[in-house]
Amino acid sequence: MEKVEGIGGVFFRAEDPEALGEWYADNLGVVDPPGGVWRQEERPTVFVPFSKGTDHSVDRAQLVFHRGSRVRADAGDFAFDDDTGLLRWVAEDRAVVALPDAEARERDVVTIVNRWVTT
Repeated sequence: MEKVEGIGGVFFRAEDPEALGEWYADNLGVVDPPGGVWRQEERPTVFVPFSKGTDHSVDRAQLVFHRGSRVRADAGDFAFDDDTGLLRWVAEDRAVVALPDAEARERDVVTIVNRWVTT
């Protein structure tokens, strides 16, 4: 199974944070990070699902997609068409997805992640 290699940080609310955490483990390989920090190849990623009732300033899920801490030489060959309309490209190989309700767009998020790791 291919896995995401890096995301700067993920903060979001969910009806059932535990179940959604299991989904991330099953689909993305992010397995119960101790202290909310997932360690991957290059740098740690903050990974914190909050209960929807939490009084926290997060008002949306935001995913930051990249291919490493530095832009790679082949960055210009990476970009792909986003049929979901969710990606906001910030560089040739970096994009952001911001969702007020990530669970409602779960299928689109899975589509984007699959495209990202297979392009």
